[in-house]
Amino acid sequence: MQALQTSRVAAPAKVQVTRRQQVVVCATAQQQEAVPRRAALGLLAAAVLGLSADAAQAVGNARNGSKAGSEGYVLEGTKKQGISPKRKRAVLDKVRKAAGKHTNPGREQEMLFGHHTAGLLGYSHLTGGYEGGQAEYLRVPFADVSCLKVPASIPDEAAVALGDMLPTAWHATELGEVQQGDNVAVWGAGPVGMLAAHCAFVRGAARVVLIDKQQYRLAWAKQRMPRLETINFAEQDVVDTLHAMFADSGGPNVAIECVGFHYAESLVHKAEMALNLETDTPEIINQMMVAVRKVGRLSVIGDYAGYANHFNLGALMEKGLSLRSGMTSMQRYWPKLLELIQAGKLDPALPVTHRLPLSEAPRAYKAFNDKEEGWIKVVFLPGLDRQERDAGDSSNS
Repeated sequence: MQALQTSRVAAPAKVQVTRRQQVVVCATAQQQEAVPRRAALGLLAAAVLGLSADAAQAVGNARNGSKAGSEGYVLEGTKKQGISPKRKRAVLDKVRKAAGKHTNPGREQEMLFGHHTAGLLGYSHLTGGYEGGQAEYLRVPFADVSCLKVPASIPDEAAVALGDMLPTAWHATELGEVQQGDNVAVWGAGPVGMLAAHCAFVRGAARVVLIDKQQYRLAWAKQRMPRLETINFAEQDVVDTLHAMFADSGGPNVAIECVGFHYAESLVHKAEMALNLETDTPEIINQMMVAVRKVGRLSVIGDYAGYANHFNLGALMEKGLSLRSGMTSMQRYWPKLLELIQAGKLDPALPVTHRLPLSEAPRAYKAFNDKEEGWIKVVFLPGLDRQERDAGDSSNS
C-alpha cells in the first residue's frame, strides 16, 4: 500500500484551515459494507488536540525543525460522495502502526526507534508531515476500512470523541489492566485523563484519584464524577498524599500517565530540555514508580518523543513493577466503546467545555495551550461557520 496524492475538496474561501493537498489514511481492518474506497467528508465536528500547536512545534524541533501546517486528527463528518443518499456519519481512525512503512515517508522515527509509525493527519513531521483534518471538507482515501459508521442516535460530540480521545483513554486502562476493585491514580486532568478516570470506574475500579495542578480542571471532573478523588500537586505532595490515602496497601496498584514529555517541573529538566540534552522529562513516570505499590502496574499514554535523563530504572526493577505504553489502535476498541456509549455507561462528552465554529480555532488553541481557566475540551462545529455565512448572504440579498 502506498501513500496517495489526493486533490483538495473545494471549501468556501472564508474558512482557510487547510493549505496543502495530501492526506493519508490506510487500510488496517476488515472492509465495512457500503463504504467506497475513497470518500469526501463534510465534517460535522473536530476537536482541539492535546498536542497543541506549540507542542507540535516542539515535537518537530526535536527532529528536524518543522511541523505540519494545520492540526486535527480527531474529526467526524458526513459522507458527501460515493455512498447512499442517506446521511451517514464517520469517525476517522488515527492510522494504526501496522501499515506505517507505507504511509509515513519520514525517517526520523526509524532513526530514533528502529521502526516508525503510520502517517497521521495533523501530527507533525514525525508522522509524515500531513495536514490535519480541521476543515469543512476532507478527502479520505481507504475510507472503506478507516471510517466507522456511527448510529444516528450517537450525538456528534460523542462521535468525534471516538476518533481519538475516548479510545486513548480506554487504551490507558487496558494497558494498566484495570479491573474490579482496583485503586487507580491518573496523572493529568486533561480530556484524556478525565476520560481515563471515567473508564476506570466503568471497568470496576474501587477508587480513582486524578492528579493535576489546575484546580478548575479537578473541580470540573469531580462535579461530573462524584466518586472521584483529587490531588492538586501545587498544594500537596503527590507521593506522600497517595501513600496516606492507600496506607493499607502502600499505594495505588495502577498508575496511569496522561501528560507527556513537554511539562518539565524541575530546574534540572527544564535546563536539560532547553539545551537539547534530553527531549523528554521522566519526572511524572519517576513519581508514578515511587507512588505505586509494589508489583504495581504503570500505563503511559502521554506523548513521548525521544530520550530522557535520570530515569529511575531501579524503582522499576526493585519494586517488581510492570510498565506498558504505546499509541492507541482505535479500531480495536470501537465496537466495545460504541456498545458502552449506547448503553449509557460511557459519556464521551464529559470533558467538553466549548463548542465553537472553525473560525475560532486559533483562539481555542491558544486558550487550551495557555491553560486558560475554563478551557478543557473544545469541539469545532464547521456547520456554525456555514450558518453564519448563509445568514450573511441572506441579509445581503
